Amino acid sequence: MLKSLGNVWLIRGMFLLFLFFACKNNPTDANKNIIAIEIESEIFEIYSGGLIQFSAIGTTGDGQHIDLTSDATWINAPVLVGTIDGNGLFRAVNLVTGFETVFARYGEFVDSVQVTITKRASFFSILPRVNNLKAGRTLQCQAVAAYQDGSQAYVSDSATWTVSPGIAATVDSLGRLRSITGQSGVEIVKASYQSESATAEITIQENPASIFEIVTVPAGTFSMGSESGAENERPVHTVFLDPYEIGKYEVTNAQYATYLTEALHLDEIRYEDGFIFGKNAPHQYTMYTRINQPELGQAFILYTGTPGELGDFTVIAGYENYPVGRMTWYGAKAFCDFYGYRLPTEAEWERACRADQNLEYGTKDGTISADLANLRGISGADIYEEGAPVGSFPANPLGLFDMCGNVDEIVFDEWADDFYQNSPAANPIGPGQLLWTGLADDDIIIVRGGSWLRSANGSRSTARNIIDEPHDNVVVVEWAGFRVARSVN
Repeated sequence: MLKSLGNVWLIRGMFLLFLFFACKNNPTDANKNIIAIEIESEIFEIYSGGLIQFSAIGTTGDGQHIDLTSDATWINAPVLVGTIDGNGLFRAVNLVTGFETVFARYGEFVDSVQVTITKRASFFSILPRVNNLKAGRTLQCQAVAAYQDGSQAYVSDSATWTVSPGIAATVDSLGRLRSITGQSGVEIVKASYQSESATAEITIQENPASIFEIVTVPAGTFSMGSESGAENERPVHTVFLDPYEIGKYEVTNAQYATYLTEALHLDEIRYEDGFIFGKNAPHQYTMYTRINQPELGQAFILYTGTPGELGDFTVIAGYENYPVGRMTWYGAKAFCDFYGYRLPTEAEWERACRADQNLEYGTKDGTISADLANLRGISGADIYEEGAPVGSFPANPLGLFDMCGNVDEIVFDEWADDFYQNSPAANPIGPGQLLWTGLADDDIIIVRGGSWLRSANGSRSTARNIIDEPHDNVVVVEWAGFRVARSVN
């Protein structure tokens, strides 16, 4: 039926085009002395459902230019994805993409242009949404769109960027925000794309209060992997990493509940029967986490809203400083994106864990005991049947807590058991892409460091554990958490 309808419109367009060229259009004003006509517009590409105003500009024999838009005859073909009216206004049909050729005729003179109709964004967001930035530093903002056809894409280079009031920062055409040394204040970054727009609030100070306690790891090389470990830990290979920052602690229930509340009120997520889903790109409709379901584990985070009225997310008293769990890769990444951070790569995580000392375990001295980490079982200082408050055990030599045990920590990389055999020598990010949208290519996520559920062997610094996480999974493992990271610019 749709194919037949398309053929009808194609035939109609060809017929109209025939009439357009066959019929004479004789202007009554001979004094105009037109010798050529040209179609003009600021744009020749529009999203489905959008509008373009074309102008027909005539050139006279003495070189003058005359607006003939209302005098010209307008038509387009094949009239499948758009139509043009008698005043040169082109209307793209919604929900379809393709090409149309627009013709303008004045007397014997004809000009034509091709119009490209692209898919339309139905959701649009800017990342990060909230950030505290030190004066003099640069922040790369990202614009991301979700389209009517379900696809998603980063569109930072196609968006229009502005910053207001622009006293403490400037922003370029690619979304790079440059804060100004010696200036401070709140700057609102705005990105516009097609008919959509989004904003982010960036607080700039000389010494801003960090959202997270972080440790800086300088640029350098280290030996990654273990010849005595599992096959996927081999071969040992030398990796160079640029400087980066990594969270001193695992992200807590309180921090994640704060994020959920902010994201809900900014329309970034949706809550449905205990499940949190992404509402905007880059991971629209993916599940982030599960709460309010005690039959599937302890419910530390609760939602206070009611049907028809937004509420807040709170933490059961006493569990605020425990590491957040029940986390999917999407839920961990969305949290990081929201605040201008990211998940650490496998290489970044392992180097930080081993503290440039090739530690077998991410403890204060590289050894393992119940007094140094929260692993399976209860003995010594490990009095916790499940998770422990972050920082309950001594830090490793870099000052990082719980790099061994407590909760498994999700990293950025896509899984490949043979990745070490082909790993880049500098700043590896795994076999996947840097800017993910939609669903990852694989159901398997990588977790590092071990947890309260794992043995000492599974909690080694080089151990690469995995969680098989089907995209439609309704049971999120309660021992999967994460910590934040970001590059040093």
